[in-house]
Amino acid sequence: MKITAESLPFQQISEPESLDIYVQFYPVTQLPKPPENAVYEAGNYFVDNNVYYCDDPEGMPYARLSVNPDGRNMGLEYVADFQDRFGYSQIVLNHLGLEALLLKRQVLLLHSSFIRLKNGDGVLFSAPSGTGKSTQAELWRKHRAAEIINGDRAGLRKVADRWTAWGLTYAGTSGIYRNESANIVGIVVLKQSKKNAIRRLRFTEAVRYLYPEITVHRWEPASVDRV
Repeated sequence: MKITAESLPFQQISEPESLDIYVQFYPVTQLPKPPENAVYEAGNYFVDNNVYYCDDPEGMPYARLSVNPDGRNMGLEYVADFQDRFGYSQIVLNHLGLEALLLKRQVLLLHSSFIRLKNGDGVLFSAPSGTGKSTQAELWRKHRAAEIINGDRAGLRKVADRWTAWGLTYAGTSGIYRNESANIVGIVVLKQSKKNAIRRLRFTEAVRYLYPEITVHRWEPASVDRV
C-alpha cells in the first residue's frame, strides 16, 4: 500500500500489542446487498456494526466494513475489481468510519479551518462549505503570521479542563495536513455580509450553528448524545 501525502505526517511504527485498533482488509469476489433496515447516507448503508459502500445506491456494494463489538478489531472486504482503490492509505482511512472511532474516544470532528496564532493559541473558523473558512485562515496567515494546521477539519477533545484541537488526515482542497495541536481559545462561526461585525454567540445559537458542522451518525441516539 502506498502511504499518501495526507497520511505521511501521521505515520508511526507501533508494536501490535500497543495498537488501539487492528484492521484487516482483503478482496472478495462479491458482497451481499445491504439489508432492508440499513440506513442510507451519502453513498453508504449503515446497519448494526457494518457499513456497505456503494457507488450506485441501487447497485451492489463494492466494500463492506465490519466492526467487532469491542471496537478494536475491524474487517474491510472489497470486491477484487476495486483493488486499485485500496492501494492507498488515504482511501483505506476514508472507509474506516474515522468519525465513529474517534467519537468513542471523546473526539469530535468539526468542519473548520484550524489556525495557531503566534502565541500558540488555537482558533477555529467554522461554517458551511463555500462560506470562506479557508480564505479567513489564509488572511490570518498572511497578515498575522498565524500557522494553518488544517484547512477543513479539526479533531476536538477536552484534555483536563481545556479543549484542544488536533490536525487530521482530512483537509479538503487546502492540502494542509499537519500532525500538530493547540489549545482552543475561540471558535468563530462565519457568515457572509456586506458589513464586518463580530459578537459572542448565545449558547443556543452556538449549538444551532456548530452541530450541523460536526460529523456524526445522526440516526444513532448514542452518538448524538455523546456529541
